[in-house]
Amino acid sequence: MRELSGRPAQPVKVADTVRDARRQKLSYWGFLADAYGDQIGPRVVLPRLLLNHGIQPWFRAVWNLDRILVHDEAVWLLEIKHKFPFQGKVLQFGINNGELGVFRLLGEAGIRCFHAILVKPSWTKDSGSGYLLNRLSLKERAALIGTELDAGRIRIMFDGREGASPDHTTFSGVGQLRYRSLPATEFGRIGLMSELHRVLAAKLAWAIIGKILPPVSDQWLRELRAE
Repeated sequence: MRELSGRPAQPVKVADTVRDARRQKLSYWGFLADAYGDQIGPRVVLPRLLLNHGIQPWFRAVWNLDRILVHDEAVWLLEIKHKFPFQGKVLQFGINNGELGVFRLLGEAGIRCFHAILVKPSWTKDSGSGYLLNRLSLKERAALIGTELDAGRIRIMFDGREGASPDHTTFSGVGQLRYRSLPATEFGRIGLMSELHRVLAAKLAWAIIGKILPPVSDQWLRELRAE
């Protein structure tokens, strides 16, 4: 790894101030243990150990890609985030500069990038994803939206105003992450998480083959907000 990175390993310690044991236990017992069963070791634990301790210490930043698929000889990255918009004159979503830079590099290599967001109905960082399993009323308010981040859109975002996110969004829980923002209205509606999976999958496929999704509006997202 040192030959690849050109620098010695620098292990990262996560700050105690951003550790949330309750959320970690909820994620494990509420989803991971049931979803992966006896495969949780090879499919979840070992890959995370490799990334955090076998790769990350040798590099300034490491980005892992969610899903890669090939359709009609076109290679796509499917990236999904679980977040809520921040408010101003218009609702916006932030994308870290590093991640946006990865999308730009992938685009230059001929890989198209579809960025999806599962919009949290509770607009607070303190709420996790457990509602997706046990609260139907909130699943009916969780919107799935998405858009292709092509070279033109990425260029406009990098030319726009830069923001800084708080320390809990960083890998170590210390410092800040720089980000650019994209208005919510730049996304298309895929659906709500209470819909059948095959319905959501079909709408996602439409977006990839070039069909235009109904546009997201600020009013629609505000109506879905749970509080």
